Amino acid sequence: MIYQARFLYFFLLFGIFYSEAAAQNMPDIVFYRVNVTHGVIDITGVFDGDGRPDKNTLLSNDNHLIFYFNPVDADNVPVHYQYRLVGLEKNWQPSPEQDFVQYNGLAPGSYRFEVKVNTDGGKWEAPVSVAEISIVIPVWQQLWFKATGLLLALLLIWIVINYYKRKQLEQREELETEAVVNYFASQINSRLKAEDILWDVVANCISKLNFYDCVIYLIDKKRNVLVQKAAYGAKMEQGYMVHAPIEIEIGKGIVGYVASSGVAEIIPDTTLDNRYIVDDEKRSSEITVPLVSDGEVIGVIDSEHPKKNYFTKNHLKILSAIGVLCANQLQRARAEEENQKAKMEVLLNRQKAAESRLQSLRLQMNPHFLFNALNSVQQMILAKEDLVATKYLSRFSRLLRTVLVHSDKEMVTLREELEILNIYVELESVRFRDKFSYRIHCDDEIDAEEIMIPTLLVQPFVENAIWHGLMHHEGLKKLKVEFSEENNFLKCIVEDNGVGREHAKQVRQNAGNDNYHKSKGIAVSVERLKNMHNASGDTGFLTIIDLHDENGKASGTRVELFFPV
Repeated sequence: MIYQARFLYFFLLFGIFYSEAAAQNMPDIVFYRVNVTHGVIDITGVFDGDGRPDKNTLLSNDNHLIFYFNPVDADNVPVHYQYRLVGLEKNWQPSPEQDFVQYNGLAPGSYRFEVKVNTDGGKWEAPVSVAEISIVIPVWQQLWFKATGLLLALLLIWIVINYYKRKQLEQREELETEAVVNYFASQINSRLKAEDILWDVVANCISKLNFYDCVIYLIDKKRNVLVQKAAYGAKMEQGYMVHAPIEIEIGKGIVGYVASSGVAEIIPDTTLDNRYIVDDEKRSSEITVPLVSDGEVIGVIDSEHPKKNYFTKNHLKILSAIGVLCANQLQRARAEEENQKAKMEVLLNRQKAAESRLQSLRLQMNPHFLFNALNSVQQMILAKEDLVATKYLSRFSRLLRTVLVHSDKEMVTLREELEILNIYVELESVRFRDKFSYRIHCDDEIDAEEIMIPTLLVQPFVENAIWHGLMHHEGLKKLKVEFSEENNFLKCIVEDNGVGREHAKQVRQNAGNDNYHKSKGIAVSVERLKNMHNASGDTGFLTIIDLHDENGKASGTRVELFFPV
């Protein structure tokens, strides 16, 4: 038993030994004190050879011993004695000059302190064992402790080695992941069309990630279903076609659930998941990642494998990164497609507008109009109406100059359009000897310098009102052109009190004139009006109203044109 106290008591078994030296009055030895390390134990005892040594166990740090003794009853006879500490010393040591023997720094082990005496010239008596001492081996020097320490050291080394191996593996996986993601990024970003992006992703998932198959679904918002748009593996057909594409409702199946939750999933064993939907064939594991753009799920990347537990967290990490890249590029591709579409629409609208302006100019400045205008000038000159002819010719040249100046413009101010209309109507009024009256008016609230309308758009309707409405009407002929504001539109009214559209059509048929030129001019004007848009998305339009008197007889026509402001 190991005692933890600072001081340990030696119970020295004292005995009295008798021998032939007793008869010769051999002296005894008294041990009266033993120091253990720094503690002092006082003992008194006579060892005469019959006692049995006391066995004591000391701690490893109690390894400094001092034995104090002196002979008794020597009767003035010189006494010699020798001692040794068995376990440390083999030879007997002579009597010390002091009355003590000191041992310092004893190693762990078993010791026995022995003493023998004699008188001067006498025989050495048998040695006496004073005490048996056992110094315990320190815990850290014991075999079990060393073995445990060795095992712990090996365990620590194993943990450190595995830690660094794991870190190296993680670093290698990170580098591989980064390389794969960078490859996908370069490939995806090089694609400008949504279809090319999708097929590129599914193809590279097979070649770079060693997937068995890969399918990308996109959400059809109108029907709330996922539609297979691209596939590689068993689902792929020649010519970038999906074999037997299926549709999955949002929230149904693993794919539909991921599309609904927006959270990627790995299914180690599809047989244990009742959400699993069999497509072309049943497979044992599945990984599904949502495509999220601006916080909204737009589709899903899905892959299956025949082996259970095939997909890892690293697969999920890589595929999630690919999903982000794919969704972002799809968004950019769609935005670019919309942008290109808008640009094409603008170009088409500009082309149509240019064609319409050119066509409108051609229709207004047709040979028939020019011939009639010049013929009117000739008749005025022959009738010696020089002043009238001069005035007419001046107005005519001004009209030609104004039309030519504005012919290359898509839009003109309302003031400029009013100027053209006034000149044109004035010329027609002179030609027909003031047989009709007219009024062209714009509300004072309208800023004619700021509002823009298509060039030469109103004139065909005014010309149609004069030639087909008023010229066949008996009696007072009136023409009215008015501009006003109504909601977000500039409203233009062209109204005549002529014979009406039905009567005018009958007159043309009787005369054998289908009036292709005028109907074509009005159709072009209507098309130009429809191509107008404002910030609110409103488009231009027109309405044609047949007017009737109280008896139900046709009394004219009113055309209402609405220009979005």
